Formats: sequence, C-alpha cells, structure tokens
Amino acid sequence: MKRNLLLLLIKQKCIIMPQKIRYGSKGYDVQVVQGILGIYADGIFGMKTYRAVCAFQKIKHLRRNGIVDDKTWAKLFKYDAAARKRYANRRKRGLIYYKVWLIPQMKDKACWYASALMVRYWKREFQQMTVINEPDPSQIPAAVTLQKQNTGLSFSKTVLFAKLMGLHTTPRGQISMSPMFIHDLLKKHGPLWVPLKWTSGGGHIIVITAISSDGSKIFFNDPWPVGRGKRDVTNIEQLNKLVHTDTTVPILWSKGI
Repeated sequence: MKRNLLLLLIKQKCIIMPQKIRYGSKGYDVQVVQGILGIYADGIFGMKTYRAVCAFQKIKHLRRNGIVDDKTWAKLFKYDAAARKRYANRRKRGLIYYKVWLIPQMKDKACWYASALMVRYWKREFQQMTVINEPDPSQIPAAVTLQKQNTGLSFSKTVLFAKLMGLHTTPRGQISMSPMFIHDLLKKHGPLWVPLKWTSGGGHIIVITAISSDGSKIFFNDPWPVGRGKRDVTNIEQLNKLVHTDTTVPILWSKGI
C-alpha cells in the first residue's frame, strides 16, 4: 500500500523524481545513485554502477535490468530517506566532481608546472581526449627549462604559458569568487588551475576539482609539499582569503568537456 502511494505521488509530481538513467548515463542523478549504493560517486554510469544497481534490484525483488526507473528510484529513496530529502531540496547546480590525479611539485617553485600537468593529464586519461595540438608541460622545452631552473612562473607570462600549452583562460574580474562562478566553470570546463597567494610572498597554484551541491565545500589538489602534494577541502570564505589579489591573473582550464 505504501509503495503504491509513493508511486502515485511520484506520478502526480508531488515528489521530485529524477530521470531514468542507465549504463552510459552521466551527471548528478548518477552520483545520487552511487552515493546511496556506497560506491565511488564519479557521476559516470559504468559497469561497476550497473552491477551495483542490478544487485540492489535483485534484493528488492525488482526487474534486474540495471536501469534506474521510477520503481527503482522509489526503492532507493525508501532505502535512504535522507537521500530523497537531499535530492528534493538540492539546488539546480548539483555536485560537480572530477577525479584528478594528484601530481606533486618536484621543486619549491614548480607548483604551476605540476598543476598544469594535473589539468592536462585529467583530460587525456579520464576524458580519453588526446589532441595533437594540445601538449602537456613536459612537451614544451621552455616550460621544462623554467621548471628545472626553479625560478617560478611570472604571472605576467601566464597567458603566454596557457597558449603554449593549448589551455584556455578565464579572467576573474574581481578578487572574490562565488560558489556559482566556480561551479559554472567546473561544469563547463573541468578542473581549474587557480592562482593563490603564498605566505612568503609571490603566488601558488592549486587545481580545484570539485564543489559540493550547496557550494559549502570546495575540493582541490595541492601540489605542495614538494614530492608529496595533498588533497584538501576548503570553503568559499577561506578560498577567497587565499586567492591572488592580482585579478589580471586568469584561471586556466583545458578544452570544454
């Protein structure tokens, strides 16, 4: 009886219900399913997610076809009521998350180089896009030489460096960045090469890889410390305290996804 009532409310649109998803689907709805089923929430409906959905359908006596339709969504949300509430109340932008290799800088002033490697390798490895005219830093003699000299990258040369690498630039326009600004860039362009201030002067580069659905958490790969690097999380207030005050220094990103 309860199941029929839930399905009736769904049909009458009294409850916000996601779209039907299946193998090959991508996006926030896939991440919701993955989160409920306790698997890595990369937003890509691959074989691992397909198998997890089939196993869930078998347990719940549903047709085991790996397709998350209205009946399967209803069972998933009944299984995790908190997830249903989060979904119903979520903001339109949703969670954006990219799986980016952590590449540490190998010299004190090579954060720019390691961060550029992360952005380029993400595109090549995880998006399976290799473009002949878009080299990574290790294929640019000038970048390799500068990295070895350990003198850092002058922010005045950032645009030139981006052109050499085949990266694109987005001017910040102002010092502070909003969660929506970061979300929209991530959604459209993938991981972001972002300039920050450094405690001892100069600048530092990190790669923003994700933002939570409510904009409260921003995830990033930091190539520092030397030889190790780290994955970390911050909020928009802390990020804006660290972001470089020179607004002419752009954010870099790879080709649109």
